[in-house]
Amino acid sequence: MKRTLIWQHLDDTQHFAKRLAQHAKAGFVLCLNGDLGAGKTTFVKYFFAALGVREMVNSPTFTLYKVYDHEPLLIHVDAYRIEDERLAYEMDEVFDDTAITVIEWSSNVPSYLPHDRLELTLIWQDETQRKVEVTAYGNTQAWLDQLMA
Repeated sequence: MKRTLIWQHLDDTQHFAKRLAQHAKAGFVLCLNGDLGAGKTTFVKYFFAALGVREMVNSPTFTLYKVYDHEPLLIHVDAYRIEDERLAYEMDEVFDDTAITVIEWSSNVPSYLPHDRLELTLIWQDETQRKVEVTAYGNTQAWLDQLMA
C-alpha cells in the first residue's frame, strides 16, 4: 500500500512524526530514503522526540547504528556509507523485536530489511516543501489508513 503526502513546512514533518510515534511499538521498523538534505535525520529527531528521547539525536553515519536506552529500545541506523551490502554484516544486529528500529538510507541494504516495515521516501521540492511517498509492507498496512486519516 502506497500513499503520497506533501509536507509544506517543518511543522508538517513534526506532526507526522508525532502521529507515527503514537502507533509505533516494539518490533516496528521504519525505513527512510531520499537524497542528501531531504530531511531524513530531521524526521528521526522529531520521531524520537515524540517517543520521549531527550538527548541529542545525530545520524550514526560512521558507526552504522546507535542504540538509545529507552523503553522500548530505539535503534537508529544510517546505511549511507554501505556501498556493498554484502559487507553490512552488522545489520544483523539492528533488528530486535524488543526495539523500534529506524534505518536511514535503507535502500542501500534491501536484502536485510524485514517484510514488516514502513518506508518513507522524502523528495526535496524546495527549502521547506517535501513530497513524501509512504509505503507499507506486511503488518504495517493494517494501521496505515489510521495514520493517514
